[in-house]
Amino acid sequence: MELLQLDDCGVTQPLSRVCTINHSGEPTVLSGRCQEIPRGPETGRDVERILVIDDDPGVQTAVRRTLEPAGYDIVAAANGADAMDIFREADPALIILDLRLPGKSGQELCREIREETASIPIIVLSALSDQAERILLLELGADDYITKPFSPRELLTRVRSAIRRLEASLHENLV
Repeated sequence: MELLQLDDCGVTQPLSRVCTINHSGEPTVLSGRCQEIPRGPETGRDVERILVIDDDPGVQTAVRRTLEPAGYDIVAAANGADAMDIFREADPALIILDLRLPGKSGQELCREIREETASIPIIVLSALSDQAERILLLELGADDYITKPFSPRELLTRVRSAIRRLEASLHENLV
C-alpha cells in the first residue's frame, strides 16, 4: 500500500508523486518514498506530520487548508482498510480520524492504533454527535472529539494543544 497525500489542488495523490515534507512545498523523493523527516522542535521534527483518515475529499481539503499554513504536513488515508498501513509508514505526530469509513470503522482503527502506541494523539472528527458515541471513543483511546461541521480555528487550536501535550510528555520522559 502506497502513502497518499493531498496535492496543491486538494486531490489525493500517491505520496511518491507529491511527497511534500516541508512547509516550503519542495518535494523530496527517494526511491518512490519520502526521505526521513528532519528532526527539530515540537516532537523532534521540523514539520509535524498529521495523518487524516477520512473518506470525504472535501474534509481532507478543509483540514489541509487549515493546517498546512500553520506548518503541518498532511498525509491522507481515504478508507479504513488502508489506514493502518499508511499509519505505520507515515509516522505521524497526530491523527485526525473519521468514524464512518469504508473498509474498517474509525472505532476499530482507534483501538488498533492504541494497541500499537499510546503516545500519538488521536482527534476524532465526525458528524456523529451522540454523547454515548463520544464517550466510547474517548474510552477507546481518542484524545479529543470534534463534530462536523467543524470550525477550522477550533481544529487548529485542538491540534496545537494535543501536540503541546505530546511534546511535554516526551520532554518529561527525557528528564
